[in-house]
Amino acid sequence: MPDFIPSQDDEFANFAPIFAAWVAANGLTRGLVAAQLTALATTNTIWGYAWTGFQNAETAYHAAKQDKDAKRASLEAMIRDLTAIIQKNPATTDVDRANAHITVPSGTRTPSTTPDTTPMLQKADVSTRGIIRLFIADSTNPDSLAKPSNARAVEIWEQIGGTAPTNPETMHYLGAESRQPYRADFEATDVGKPVWFAFRWMGKNNEPGPWSTFYQQIIPG
Repeated sequence: MPDFIPSQDDEFANFAPIFAAWVAANGLTRGLVAAQLTALATTNTIWGYAWTGFQNAETAYHAAKQDKDAKRASLEAMIRDLTAIIQKNPATTDVDRANAHITVPSGTRTPSTTPDTTPMLQKADVSTRGIIRLFIADSTNPDSLAKPSNARAVEIWEQIGGTAPTNPETMHYLGAESRQPYRADFEATDVGKPVWFAFRWMGKNNEPGPWSTFYQQIIPG
C-alpha cells in the first residue's frame, strides 16, 4: 500500500506541520509522552528552517544561472561581432588568429561550417518533477542523436507560460549544449505550466543555423 508520508518535499512541507500540530494537541491522550511531543516539535521546526533555506538557495541558484546565461550570450555575441571584423582586416595574420584563439584559415576551401539543417526534439523525459531532459536530433536524421558534422552544439531557448511564441529570439536563452540529453530545471511554482522550446545548430565557426519549429511540453509535477 502507498506510504502515507508524501515523497515530494513540497507536499511533505504541508504534511509535517499538520501532523505535528495534531500530535501536540492529542498525543498525550493517544499513548505518547511529553518528551516525544517536545522532540517532534523541535525536529519539525528544524526541518522547517532547512526547507526554507533550501527554497531560498534554489531560487538563488536559478536566478544566478539565468543571469550567467544571459551575460554569456551577450559576451558571445560581442566576441563573434569583433572576431568578424578582425578576420576581415588585411593586417590580421595567422599568428594573430592563433594568439587570439580564433579560427585560423587552412588556406584551402573547406565544406561549410554553418549547418543548414534544423534540430528537432526526438523525445523529452518528464519523469522527474520540475525537470525536463531533452533529446535532440537533426531533422535529416531523426533516429540518431548525432549532431551534423559541421555543428559544434545546439542552442536551446525556452518560454514558460503565456501564449505560444512566434519569434524564437524573444525567448529565454538556456545555453549551447554539445552532449545529450540537455537537462532543463524549473521552479516549483512553474510545475504544470506549458513551456515551449526552440533550437538551432551552432556551426564550428560559431555561426547559427536556421531555427527549428517550436516544441511544447508541460512542466512535470
